[in-house]
Amino acid sequence: MPDSFISHGDAYIFGIDGTITGCSVQSVQRKKSFANTTEVVNENGNRVHKRYDDVDDAITIELIPKAAGFTEPVAGTKLVWKSVNYIVESVDDKREAKGFVRYTLACVKPQYVNVA
Repeated sequence: MPDSFISHGDAYIFGIDGTITGCSVQSVQRKKSFANTTEVVNENGNRVHKRYDDVDDAITIELIPKAAGFTEPVAGTKLVWKSVNYIVESVDDKREAKGFVRYTLACVKPQYVNVA
């Protein structure tokens, strides 16, 4: 049987659009948020101004390592995802009796920090 599928209806984006050597990426979640916010309140305690600055581009990647060719990620190191340099902020290592080893990487690209 050929590798093909039948689809009816609207077209949707499917799957994951990036890879990491030595593993299978299971999911990617991306979030942009402001790391620096400041408020000004008046004499009555009412907020009259709010400033937003310093956008963090954060991703959380869940992956399953392959038996060969995988290097365990370390917090504080650089990770390149879709040509963007991120800092690995945390590494969760999940192991269970009836499942594969899974790593969850929380990574961030601060707006004004050069991740080299």
